[in-house]
Amino acid sequence: MKARLRRLHRLLALGLGVGLSAWVLAGSALLWQDGWPKPKAPRAVEPAILMKLLEVAQDRHPEPGSWRIVLPEREGEAVRLIFLAEDLIAEAEPQVLWLDPDSLQILRETALKSPLWQALYRFHAGWFLGDRGRPVLIACALALFALLASGLALWRRAYGFSLAACHRRLGLLIAPPLLISSVSGLVLALPGGWLGTLPAPEPQLTRPALTLEAVVAQAHTLFPDYCLREIVVPQNSDEPWELGLSRSRALALDLGELRLSFYPDGRLERQAANWRQWVYALHTGQVGGALGQVLLTLGGAGFAIQAVFGLRLRRRRSRLKAPALGARDGEQKIA
Repeated sequence: MKARLRRLHRLLALGLGVGLSAWVLAGSALLWQDGWPKPKAPRAVEPAILMKLLEVAQDRHPEPGSWRIVLPEREGEAVRLIFLAEDLIAEAEPQVLWLDPDSLQILRETALKSPLWQALYRFHAGWFLGDRGRPVLIACALALFALLASGLALWRRAYGFSLAACHRRLGLLIAPPLLISSVSGLVLALPGGWLGTLPAPEPQLTRPALTLEAVVAQAHTLFPDYCLREIVVPQNSDEPWELGLSRSRALALDLGELRLSFYPDGRLERQAANWRQWVYALHTGQVGGALGQVLLTLGGAGFAIQAVFGLRLRRRRSRLKAPALGARDGEQKIA
């Protein structure tokens, strides 16, 4: 049994080790695209101020498109307005406007993600194949799990500081966080939605006109224990206003998110986070806050080092086997 596991471990490591190392390192880098995680204490911004900020942003980009307003997560931060132009010829790149809610001025304008982060995400989320890369993602997650599980099954106590001993010790350290990440990544790669529709709260309020001030006020009335995080402004009059809310907790991880959709005909749809968001939090290390992300990052770096150690061990064993095979061939010729 161990001989088969050892053969499987070596085949996976030699055949997929380099590619899996690059894939894991890309995921580790993506953990830090938003910087060091900090506790969140959302800042309340009056709906009238948000409406003025939206008008300022629309003056900058008067062309047709959709707007998403993201409120500050901490005091002193700017309001972000994300604009996606309606371009029927080429795929438009979302633009982010950072506005000061006090002075109503645009502080800066940037792309939603830099080309580097976009490339890393496309690689890690689909090997540059988009939706067609889902089977590749599932295969990579299974291969990573099999590689880690077989390594743990073959593990034995190591003594000294030889290359083989370091390979065993490092494998034992990086296996737990990477096993969690591989299993959760496999679950996320399978089809399924992020939000589950829940019945709307009763009683529903009458809405004679859907304006930013009206939908924000009604959201606060229906859910006084939640704070507003973002607003999706409808492009057309027949589309709903979408609001994202979460509980008022100063935590780096907040899984109590609600999404409300206010329709012009008076309908209200409520969606709540489901178990897949918990899986995503495990996959990205958010459950442990900054410590969880650090452990996952070290695990990704350690996996790449393990690939180097494994290749060097394989090369060393091949060199040791070569003289023995040569001597055996010589003996056969003499005989």
